[in-house]
Amino acid sequence: MTGGVKIICKKKFGQFLITEQPRCVVNAVEEHELKWNSYTLIKLVPDMPYQITIYFPYMGKETCAATKNITVKPGKTINLTYKTPFSILSPGSIQFSD
Repeated sequence: MTGGVKIICKKKFGQFLITEQPRCVVNAVEEHELKWNSYTLIKLVPDMPYQITIYFPYMGKETCAATKNITVKPGKTINLTYKTPFSILSPGSIQFSD
């Protein structure tokens, strides 16, 4: 049985200069491209700890990174929401969502 994490990424109003798509790194190894305002499902092996880091590239750098530690239960999906901060000099945030 598999589980996973479903991630949606949101920008603040007026952050139109952020044109690159966000990225997700699982356990500092596996990288996935995400989409703004759209859910992306990443399948994960259940009952293992995972470190999820989400960021977006801006001017050649990993910007507004945020990290969340999760463990997926068999057959379950964890919903996460990544939000950009007001200033791109600050870290983003990841929250559990419904």
